[in-house]
Amino acid sequence: MKQEKRLIPQKIALELCEEVRIKNQKQNWPFGIGKMQCHFCWYFGRKAYNAGNPEKLCAFGADNNRGCWQINKLFDTRMYSQS
Repeated sequence: MKQEKRLIPQKIALELCEEVRIKNQKQNWPFGIGKMQCHFCWYFGRKAYNAGNPEKLCAFGADNNRGCWQINKLFDTRMYSQS
């Protein structure tokens, strides 16, 4: 039976976003898929984020805050490993 994915609260999604972004910046590979997605998401969403509108980031691309696969993966790993 497939488990339904939980909504990621905005505060947690932003914390995970920062964690993923820092991890991706430390990678030696210049063109990893996750690193490139993170770079462009932050590049295009940064102004809105700094203006108090974080919904422009990929983490909030879907209605249930499950837009960025990197944040989803990290959240699900932590969420379901605690259960």
